[in-house]
Amino acid sequence: MVKEATTRMPRPALNKDGTPRAKPGKKPRPADVRTDRLVLRVHQDLMEILTERARERGITRSAYVEQLLIGWVRLDPRNRKVDLIGKYDPAASTPAEMRQRSLVKFVERWRRFAEASLLLLGFEPPREWFEDEELPDPDPRAGRHPYSDDNPPDPPFRRRR
Repeated sequence: MVKEATTRMPRPALNKDGTPRAKPGKKPRPADVRTDRLVLRVHQDLMEILTERARERGITRSAYVEQLLIGWVRLDPRNRKVDLIGKYDPAASTPAEMRQRSLVKFVERWRRFAEASLLLLGFEPPREWFEDEELPDPDPRAGRHPYSDDNPPDPPFRRRR
């Protein structure tokens, strides 16, 4: 015996008192609502790669690209601190204050950012921000391209012997 299918009637647009029905779900805080848009033209092959990587993570392509951009902004020590949705953290110190508080930590962050810039973009970021003083170099390899002949890349895994 097969049960007969029934179709549900759609919910009316108005409540019994005549007010419009609210959309289901949690309402976002007004400060967390994203209102600006970024539109890019990309090659279809790049779009395919971004789609694959987003599916691997179980998120939309738009959310994946947003995470990439926020990660890049958070890596740059010249930027103010942003949270996971790209909003400024009001409790965080400014980059200048962070630099004054601990120059060694700042230099290490700059070194990591410069290395990432070399890997991703092919050039180091300009050091104009440091005109007033000479920064110590925590890593003797800093400033060289990470894939030069005398500095081969580390393998992504160890081989078993």
